[in-house]
This record gives sequence, structure tokens and C-alpha cells, in this order.
Amino acid sequence: MTITTEAKVTIERKSMVKALEKINRVLANRGSKPVLQHVRMDAADGRLWLAGTDLELSLTVHLPAEGEMPRCLVPCRELLQRVKTGSNPVCSIWQEDEHLIVNGGNAHHRLAIMTPDEYPNIPLQPEGRMLSLPTGSFRESLQTALVGVARENTRYAINGVLLEVKAGRMHMVATDGRRMVVIEIGRPEASAQDMAVILPARLCQMIVRLTEQYEPGTLKLYVKENQDAKGEKSPSSLYVVGNGWVLHGMEIDGHFPCWRDVVPKNESKFMLDRQEFLTTVREVSTACASYSPGVQVRLATDQTTVTARSAENGESSGQVTSRFIGGGDSLILTGFNPQFLEDVLKTLTGKNVLIEVKQNTPATNGDIHQYPAVFYDWADRRVKWVVMPVGIHAKASPESLGSNYRDTPGAAA
Repeated sequence: MTITTEAKVTIERKSMVKALEKINRVLANRGSKPVLQHVRMDAADGRLWLAGTDLELSLTVHLPAEGEMPRCLVPCRELLQRVKTGSNPVCSIWQEDEHLIVNGGNAHHRLAIMTPDEYPNIPLQPEGRMLSLPTGSFRESLQTALVGVARENTRYAINGVLLEVKAGRMHMVATDGRRMVVIEIGRPEASAQDMAVILPARLCQMIVRLTEQYEPGTLKLYVKENQDAKGEKSPSSLYVVGNGWVLHGMEIDGHFPCWRDVVPKNESKFMLDRQEFLTTVREVSTACASYSPGVQVRLATDQTTVTARSAENGESSGQVTSRFIGGGDSLILTGFNPQFLEDVLKTLTGKNVLIEVKQNTPATNGDIHQYPAVFYDWADRRVKWVVMPVGIHAKASPESLGSNYRDTPGAAA
């Protein structure tokens, strides 16, 4: 086969490596169909187009290139390895006798290619309503939200992140049923319509990988509403357009919980040093039982005490300076999963954390009923966590019930 200028493509090698690494993150693992381990590529009009899919997500990347090349399928990992080990600043590729020839240094590499007819269809043109999102802050919000996403498959609708635009405000929400994070991500453009879409966790993770920390510019999210054969609403098609790439996936099917009803209207407010509280929780939680992890937290006017005890690991206790801000009782006895506390305190970034929690109430069996707590930065309240308590097995008493304690035979310990 004679190689012509039109059939040969020249491209900056490092840019090619970065593009292939992005595609490789989307591709299916080696146990899937062989065709899904290939990258689809072609070149025209001064651009090289690369595309890959695992049937759940698809990614298209384009970058400047000289020359043209017909569409073909190439093993992605093998191509990435050949281009990555090259020594020249530019890389040349062309097709010859059902092979792709790669020259990025002193060697020529031959890789077998497949016809593009065998590849799944990959949407290239975004459709639907568009929402502009600041890249850096949106990426940061996704990283926080992903901490709270459900990992179990039994509740499919919460295996993703809710993105909601309503009444001129934009929120991101994630929950696993035991904790929930609500992130206010600024105000949308004036022309943005109200909408609510559940972004799959894997699509969110891919956006984080495709972008960089503090990256300037904007991402464009397109949401194309779909209908089934009966005319009823079905999961929307999602397109995320970044700097030189288009990511496509489908919305999670189902109804996300009404998160505004979940955020409690709390009373008592306590302020603690975030890092000191985090360190204390980490140290004390070493005494937690493996079968029932939980630390008791005694929130008080000037000092908060964290305690853990178990038959197998003994007892540990630590104190953190706290300040009662007001709003209710100045002493609250509660408990939390220490891993949840760590996640909350690591995703918040301010110096001080504010904890809002309602006083316990008597339970019918002589125990106490505890309430969820809200955690947020004292200075920046855009990120709020709601964390369900764990039982501390405390009996009704002035210590555990505060102003809700009634000195009656049914309430006393």
C-alpha cells in the first residue's frame, strides 16, 4: 500500500498520550467483548478524533493534527503503550494493510485494526437543555458529593448525585440513607430553567478524572429528556462537554428522596475546632467494636467528650474544646459512626465546624430517641452534612434528655 500525505497523520506525542489515557479510563476491562477494548479513531479537517465506550459511558476526545485518516478501531492499551514509549516530540500514524503504523521515535509499530462497523454507536452531538458550570468548583463539589453516594445496589436512585436547579439556586445532593450532603454550587445563568437530574456516580467520577483541580473555564451539561414507547418519561441522555472532550451517559432511573424534608430543623448549636475534633475521633475510634462501630459524643458548653468502649478493645476517651452558640439545651448526649464523622470533617475545609442537633426525647421503653445532626463550616455554609445518629444505649436521665427529662417512673432510669 502506498502511503500518501492525506493518509498520514502527524500529532504532538504528549497530547496523544493524554488523550489515549482519558479514553482508556472509560473502556471496559479485559473480560468484556474484545471490541470494547478498542479506541475508534479518524482524522479530518485538522483534528484527530478518538472515541471509546463500555456501553455505560462513552467519551470522545479531539485534538489538533495534520493530515487525514479513515476511521478504524485500534487496541487502546497497546496503542497507548507504543505512543507513550516514543522519544520524538511528534508522532506519526497511518494505515497500511489492515494495520495501524505508529512512529513516535526510532521504531515503527504495527497494530492490527478492526473495521468500525463492529463498534457501538457513540453520540457526538450534544442535545437538550444546557447548563453552564464552573469547572473547578463543580469538580470540587462532585468530589465531596461522591463521599456520600450509596454503594449498595438495592437503592438504585441514590447510587448517584442529584443536580437540582430550582428558583434561581443550584444544589448538588447525595445520600446513602444514613448520611446526606447538600452542596450549594452557586446561582445558574438567568436563562436556566428549573430541572432535576440524577447523575450516575461513575459519570461523576469520570468528570473528576477528566478535569483538574482549580481548572478555569466552564463545563457544559446537556440534558435531553426521553420518552418510552408509551410516551412516559424515561431516563434522560446526559452530555458533558469539557475542554476537547464530550462525555455521554444516561441518567439514573428512579426518584431521588425529597432532600429538603430530610434536613432537620435543629436547635442546639455547638462550635468546635474541626481539625482537633477530627484527630480526637480518629484516635478514640480505635476502641470501637468491629461488629458495632460507634462513638459517644457529649456536646457541652465548653468541652465536648468523645468516648468509645467495647469488650474486645477496652475504652478510649478524648476531649475537644467547644463553644455553645445557643438555640436550645447546652448539653446533648448522642453518638455517631466514626467513619461518617471522619468523612464529614475531611470534606469540610474551614477552621471551625458547627454542629446543630435537637435534644433527645424519651422512648417508650425507657431509653432515649436521638436525632440527626447537621454539620457545616462556621464561615462557609455552602456544604451541609446531615448524619444519622447511632444508638448509645443510654437510659432516660437528666444527662441524656436535658430539658425533655420528666422525673416520672416511666422516664427515670
